[in-house]
Amino acid sequence: MGFNLVEIWHTMGSLSKLVAISLVAMAVLVLGVVIERSFAMARGTAQSRAFAKEAAPAIDRGDWQAVVDLAKNYAHSPLARLLGGGARHYLSFVEAQDGTRVSYRSAPPHEKGAGLDPVEATRRELARGAETVGAELRTGMGMLASIGSITPFVGLFGTVVGIITAFQGIAKSGSSGLGAVSAGIAEALVMTAFGLLVAIPAVLLFNYLNGKIDGVERKLTTATGEFLDNLEHYHGSDSGVHERRAA
Repeated sequence: MGFNLVEIWHTMGSLSKLVAISLVAMAVLVLGVVIERSFAMARGTAQSRAFAKEAAPAIDRGDWQAVVDLAKNYAHSPLARLLGGGARHYLSFVEAQDGTRVSYRSAPPHEKGAGLDPVEATRRELARGAETVGAELRTGMGMLASIGSITPFVGLFGTVVGIITAFQGIAKSGSSGLGAVSAGIAEALVMTAFGLLVAIPAVLLFNYLNGKIDGVERKLTTATGEFLDNLEHYHGSDSGVHERRAA
């Protein structure tokens, strides 16, 4: 007796249907995470490139306020958020509210990072910012990894349920012929295949996206290093500090 997927579905018990529905839900989640991450990374990469092109001259001449202002135009760029935050943090240490330069040593004791060299404080802020950006880049990746890990076992559970169904068919019919066990065997094989069908793409897509994210993080590390080099170069010189833009 031949079976198609519709017939197998109708022969499934409630528990088997629940397993099948959970596998479908996991497949949808995988697709959703991949689409969302791909779109977010493509948008972020495009904005980061545009920001880097515009901000490079400002960084080269030590115009940190210009970097802060440019970063506001690229809200979806990891690079803009990171360098913009670093430049803003640096300026908060070397400029008073009216735009007059002050020594970091004269900062009020209650201020965060008081007593630190502005460059070192900015280095620490960039490190914290990199962790935040990295966490944002990996949004949903934990779910993708979990689905890739557990779906084979969910499919295996469905296989066990299918085998139990096959034995129940034998018990009901009193016969061990193919007709008595075919429904349960088909159900078991479908569950195994479905679990693998979800797990294999999930693992492959996780590895692909993880590699892309690692590449973005390496570029961010390089960019922040160059930013800090320029910051150290201009720190202490009059050309390295610019007045705040009037409110």
